[in-house]
Amino acid sequence: MNLELQKPLYVNDFDSQSYSHNWRWFTIRDLLPVRFFPRPACYVVYLDEKLHYIGSTYNIKKRFQGYKIKPVKKRWGVGGGFNPLNTAVLTPWGQCQSLFIKVRYSKKYGDWAMQELRLIRKLQPPGNCLFSTKRRVV
Repeated sequence: MNLELQKPLYVNDFDSQSYSHNWRWFTIRDLLPVRFFPRPACYVVYLDEKLHYIGSTYNIKKRFQGYKIKPVKKRWGVGGGFNPLNTAVLTPWGQCQSLFIKVRYSKKYGDWAMQELRLIRKLQPPGNCLFSTKRRVV
C-alpha cells in the first residue's frame, strides 16, 4: 500500500508583501478607507482598549468594507457645535471611543479559521458566544 503525504493547500496569487507571521495593528484611520490587503486573515477587535471580538475571513478587505465602521461626532452646547474631543466610533459591535484591530494574514488554506478557534477558546471575548462560560439570554 503506497501512502503519500499531501502538501498543504496554499492561497493562490499570494504576494510576499502582504504575508507575515506577525500581527499588524490598525486604527480607525486605517479603516477610512479600508487599507487591508484582500487576503485571508484572522483579526482581533479591541473596543475602548479591551478585547471584544475575534473573527476570520477569506478576504479581510471585503469583510471590513461590509462592516461600515464610521466615526460619529456628538453635538454639544446651545449652538449645536461639535466638540472634536467628544467623537465616537460606530461599529457593528457597538459604539466606542477608540477602536484597534489586530490582523494576522495567513498563507495556508484554512489556517486563519483554526487560529480564530484557538484564540476564542483561550481568550473568550464577550463578542463571541462560542466557548463562552457565561449563559446568554435572548
